[in-house]
Amino acid sequence: MDSKVFPPPATEREKAKWKSDLENDYLDDDGEAMCSPSSVLLGDSDNPAFPYGDGPGHRDASAATLKIMWRSMQRCGVVSFRPDFSRAASNTDNAFLWDLAHSIFIKLVKAQEYPEIDLETCSSTKIRHAIFNHAKQLKQNHREEGYSSQHHDEYLTRKCRQMRTIRLRDSRIKFATSQAMFIPLIPVITDCTSDAKTEAGDDDDDNDADDQTNKCVIVSSLPWRHPRIGRAFQLIDRLIELQRESGCNDYGRAPGPRLRPRDPKISNRPCPQGHSSEVYCKKWLKIRKLPEVNKINIQPGRSYKNIIKELERMV
Repeated sequence: MDSKVFPPPATEREKAKWKSDLENDYLDDDGEAMCSPSSVLLGDSDNPAFPYGDGPGHRDASAATLKIMWRSMQRCGVVSFRPDFSRAASNTDNAFLWDLAHSIFIKLVKAQEYPEIDLETCSSTKIRHAIFNHAKQLKQNHREEGYSSQHHDEYLTRKCRQMRTIRLRDSRIKFATSQAMFIPLIPVITDCTSDAKTEAGDDDDDNDADDQTNKCVIVSSLPWRHPRIGRAFQLIDRLIELQRESGCNDYGRAPGPRLRPRDPKISNRPCPQGHSSEVYCKKWLKIRKLPEVNKINIQPGRSYKNIIKELERMV
């Protein structure tokens, strides 16, 4: 078995057909086949390394090796050797397969398929121990591969959400550059556009998926952002949508609807520094310790009330 490829475990229906063949376990397998030719699911005749369909096969295996393996598996009702690596190596079903592997290996040694191994110096117990250690290593590889896959999926999800936020932010910035009055909003848009995830939580890479435009996204809350800034962003989004509806292609395709639940998930994005006091939520600031507030470096001055009034008028 390739330690980098892990097929799914045997199904319950397949395992129900498993049976121990203790009487013939270690007999030489040079007699007549236990299965008729019609019961052998031959693969592509041009690929003799995999002659048994889902059964044993390997580019470096001889026909004799594969025949011995196939006959032993047939005796035990095993179609395909597929352990369940989500369970312990000592699990009953897994142990059945390790015992089968041990039996097959002994037969292969006796058939001179492994001439470098001498059963007089390498005992059956040592072989069984080596097979079990290999099984434990495969389980470890399986766990590490699953861990890596999980982290890769999490990375793709984060990347997808980041790209969604970047596209939204860039559209808002593009709108803000359309009139001089809105230009002061650009740094606020850059730092204060909230993230969102798909409603079902399955953030596929929507760079290539056309159906992503139909997916609703749930907006995360930025507790440090003043509600008026959120209001300004919603007005800008509405004005961009009106332009799209009028046939304007300047802002790309429309994103999915942005839902704002009453009890939203709190974003873990840190509070940005150096903006006007009008950007920050007063209630949030009141419960911060003074050193934390000082670190934010709040700037005096600019009000965004007139900008919001103009946005409301345009809508």
